[in-house]
Amino acid sequence: MFRAADQFLETNKAALAGFNPIIASHNRIKAGIAVIDDLSKRQAIGTKIKSGLKKLEKEELDSIAYKVTDALGALAASTNDSELRMIALLEKSTLKRLREVDYNIKIQSIYKAALPYADQLAVWGVTMEDIEALNTKSISFVQRTPDIRNVQVITKQASAEIHKKVVEIRDEIQDTLDALMKPFNTLNPTLYGQYINARTIVEIAATQTKKTEDTEADAAKESA
Repeated sequence: MFRAADQFLETNKAALAGFNPIIASHNRIKAGIAVIDDLSKRQAIGTKIKSGLKKLEKEELDSIAYKVTDALGALAASTNDSELRMIALLEKSTLKRLREVDYNIKIQSIYKAALPYADQLAVWGVTMEDIEALNTKSISFVQRTPDIRNVQVITKQASAEIHKKVVEIRDEIQDTLDALMKPFNTLNPTLYGQYINARTIVEIAATQTKKTEDTEADAAKESA
């Protein structure tokens, strides 16, 4: 929303060349816009991709877990091993209901139960790679949560810093640049008229920002 003012100052560099305070103000505005652009890139790092990867990883883990427990169940039936049969019991809905920490414990328990029977499970279509995948993929799956939280923290901080920088640039224009440009109403009315047109965009955006801030403040009071 500040690019209109920036563009005006850039376009009229020659006419404003002798006015160092205006040039200094323009430099501060340009620097602020650059900071906002950088923060916006950081803010754009959403959790959607990481959450999607976590979902896919869980679906793959579920599939391997069911494959291994089905084989364990078949092995238990063929050897009449009641203890192994109990370990192999895994309803399709069970993994969906478990909390993340309990889910990981369950996957690890299947992994440890299957390891001693790796050779015998091969005939039932389970490879050593399948068994090891339970371990490696469960570790990777658990790590997804702090990764997602870290992204959320970065995004939230970037949003706060953007808001602060927006206020700084808005104040720079309203409190400093406006006063510096006011004499041009007499010195160069055409140039000043162009500035006012550029400022109108900033003023509208500033009003909308203020309304948003007031709404957020009212909401905070109501929730307090």
